[in-house]
Amino acid sequence: MSEIISTSAPGKVILFGEHAVVYGFPAIAIAINRRVKVSIIEGNETSKSLFTPDLFPKNQFDLTNEHIIPEQLKAIFFLLKKTKVIERLSYGQQILIKSQIPPSAGLGSSAAISVSLAMLGTILSNQELQLENINKIAFEAEKIQHGTPSGIDNFVSTFGGGVFYLKNSLKRIDLSKISFKIVIINTKVTRNTKDLVLLVKKRYEEKKDYVQELFNEIKTITEQAKVYIEKGNIDKIGELMNENQVALEKLGVGHKKIIEAINILGNEGALGAKLTGAGGGGCVIGIFDSKEESSIAVQKAKEEGFEAFTTEPSKIGVIENGIKKD
Repeated sequence: MSEIISTSAPGKVILFGEHAVVYGFPAIAIAINRRVKVSIIEGNETSKSLFTPDLFPKNQFDLTNEHIIPEQLKAIFFLLKKTKVIERLSYGQQILIKSQIPPSAGLGSSAAISVSLAMLGTILSNQELQLENINKIAFEAEKIQHGTPSGIDNFVSTFGGGVFYLKNSLKRIDLSKISFKIVIINTKVTRNTKDLVLLVKKRYEEKKDYVQELFNEIKTITEQAKVYIEKGNIDKIGELMNENQVALEKLGVGHKKIIEAINILGNEGALGAKLTGAGGGGCVIGIFDSKEESSIAVQKAKEEGFEAFTTEPSKIGVIENGIKKD
């Protein structure tokens, strides 16, 4: 099977500001070099099909029959229809979606798929490749997937680099002076983001002054982190990650597996470590200035039964066939 065209887009991690961002405080997210790739390939079938081996390894779906598309793929199908990819496919061609990003782990896999598909549709329609338009199209799919998303995930996946998010305002962060390895440990503890947001809301209603104080701490940490990221001071970034984690635990979104993962990272030389995303399980991130130490941390985490891998910040957003579109 030969590839006709492909696009790809990165995942992301939230470095600072989880939960507080819901209440109007800032957050920082960065793109990582784990990516989703969407291809059109010449298949052996006579239909127009969709194959997502990371989600449904045994199933190929006929794109001309909307009724057989599973719920998990509705946002993908929406984009393929909206951008008229399906009608532009020839019979016998297949949409293949492959991902280096674990799904449902808070690492932006769905946004990376949406952004890649939005660019694919734009290319096939011979429209001018404007990243802002691709971002807007992807955001529509994210709303189908997540209800009321912030827009951080699709923004970071479209443009790459870092973003400072505050009250619906997204501003780029200069990553040119930082270089570090990120170890991501998946605790494999399933969690529901909505439930954790409601948990924090309940605590806020019960102990408003205390939680407001924690949010103010996180705000200060996040604002300082932006400065140190742009200065390239990774030691300070690490210290602030540790402080952010303490505040998140006080909010009640920790978990014993998160602590175990953080301890592994700390013991192997992480400059800082914290949960990323909603907490209550999910993923933990640690930053390292040594490739060797980060590799050892990944191995130790795997020995303890976790999923783990190394990545790093990515300045590259969505691309077509390996050629960046500015």
